[in-house]
Amino acid sequence: MDVSRRFFLGALAAAPLGSALTGPTRGERSSCSTCALPESRAGFARALAGRDAAGVLVFPGAAGWDDTIERRVRGGRLVIFESASGFAEARALREQRAGLQDAFGLRIDYPVTVWGQGRRPSYLDLGWPVRAHIRDFSFAVPVRGGEAVGWLGPLPVAALQRAGAGALLFLGSPVGPALGSGDPQAHDWLSSVLAAALSLGRRKASSSP
Repeated sequence: MDVSRRFFLGALAAAPLGSALTGPTRGERSSCSTCALPESRAGFARALAGRDAAGVLVFPGAAGWDDTIERRVRGGRLVIFESASGFAEARALREQRAGLQDAFGLRIDYPVTVWGQGRRPSYLDLGWPVRAHIRDFSFAVPVRGGEAVGWLGPLPVAALQRAGAGALLFLGSPVGPALGSGDPQAHDWLSSVLAAALSLGRRKASSSP
């Protein structure tokens, strides 16, 4: 039987995320979410290694939901939530939809396949905090609500939602694999995200009594 690489990755939906990525070597426990894309986790881990990312928390290739995310965002973190619902079970999608809607008012649709038979790979166009043109990873999760900051053609697949002292950056098209492959635009984009998180942290500190 011919088992494609991405079908195999989808079968890994139950692999534990274990800890969300936050900074060079530290991690925080993730209570509910699982990692459905090991390639994405590896890409983010490699790109964050040795860098000052204290204000950023990354949930790479996430299936399901983590109930601590809202508290972390409202407490001043910039949380990157990279959805991999296209590679996960239907139950994980339901959990993710409910969590995003309840905590941040974001509405996600069913994942769509963006690589058709005989079609060229599509590209994710990100517009925050800088513009970037990054190759897509075959599945995408459309999102509504917040500030749209990423598109596949006309389809919004990334959103920024500010809450409390922090913000949630939802990615419905995985960026971690591009980071792992050394894509320069993906790395420039991540550098700008880290700079935005530092600015967010300074504003939080200046507003504290």
